[in-house]
Amino acid sequence: SIRPRELEQVAEFFGFANLVQLGHADAGYMRNADAFSALGLWNQALIEDQISKLAQKVNPTVVLTMLPNHEQIHAHHQVTAQIVLQLY
Repeated sequence: SIRPRELEQVAEFFGFANLVQLGHADAGYMRNADAFSALGLWNQALIEDQISKLAQKVNPTVVLTMLPNHEQIHAHHQVTAQIVLQLY
């Protein structure tokens, strides 16, 4: 997939010291988060656990995420935002 390399390039461009990619499938472009979740492509409990453990490890003071319910944003970004907001 081209996505991991794109993220690496963006992180480098912005000067991020660390980039963590969880490695979950990119399901292509979908706008509906509920439809994406219904496909069952992601183990959301696992993702919640991974994000929670990462946050405990790095202890962030700020967490940025995408909009959780905006249909112009990819559904998997919406779902990730919803998970983050549920956790924090």
